[in-house]
Amino acid sequence: TYGILSDSQDVQLWTVTCVVNPNTENRILGFSVPSQSGSSVIDTNAHTITLAVPYGTPTGAVIPTFTISAKSTVEPGIGASVNLGQPVVYTVTSQSGTAQTWTVTCNILPNTQKNIEHFTVPGQIGDTVIDQINHTVRFEMPFATPVTALTPTLVLSVEASVSPISTAQVDFSQPQTFTVTAQDGTSQAYIVTCIRRNTANDIVSFRVNGQYGSTQIDSVNHSVLFYLFPGTSVSALAPTLECSTGATVSPVSGREQNFSSAV
Repeated sequence: TYGILSDSQDVQLWTVTCVVNPNTENRILGFSVPSQSGSSVIDTNAHTITLAVPYGTPTGAVIPTFTISAKSTVEPGIGASVNLGQPVVYTVTSQSGTAQTWTVTCNILPNTQKNIEHFTVPGQIGDTVIDQINHTVRFEMPFATPVTALTPTLVLSVEASVSPISTAQVDFSQPQTFTVTAQDGTSQAYIVTCIRRNTANDIVSFRVNGQYGSTQIDSVNHSVLFYLFPGTSVSALAPTLECSTGATVSPVSGREQNFSSAV
């Protein structure tokens, strides 16, 4: 209230009232979700919000964190769970009563995983060993099995691809490189090695200098018989022998042995 005193000493009271107009803003000022990748893009002209989350992030029941214009209200409300698996429309109503819709779109980023999760070959022995740190794969085949045209079956990370493809025949007589490409285009090479372990442990040939006739090798009873001429000393004979591929023998071939009795 203001009092105005005239020159004639008359007083007049004046009442001054300030009226604050309601806020007309109806904006979403910030918006984010747990595990979000990067910042949300808010387009104030198109009234849209775009954000992204890593591959595999659940989007079916998400509680976003966001702010709106002062004195405004929003529906769905702050703290409400929404399904971001599809675009969600928020309606922001200003203090003055003006409503504005905002469309929120959540994009799923491409999968970055590029692993060989499982690797099998028909006829292999035991389980495949996959080393995800050094990116190697090892499997074992029977020694007698040809390995020049094997068709492996692979299980990869979701949305990944591999070269050579899973149905291709591969020559595993030497290590091979399999390249796995993730959905996002990045790749990882794996070295795949086939182990051929011979389980045979036979003596396949046996010969002593000065023997006559052929050596008789009995693989069933695991015995070896050879003949020498009468009068030959048998206390220090050095036989030459061969065993199964990949096997070793003790005593070693060429070492002198006393054959006065069975060895």
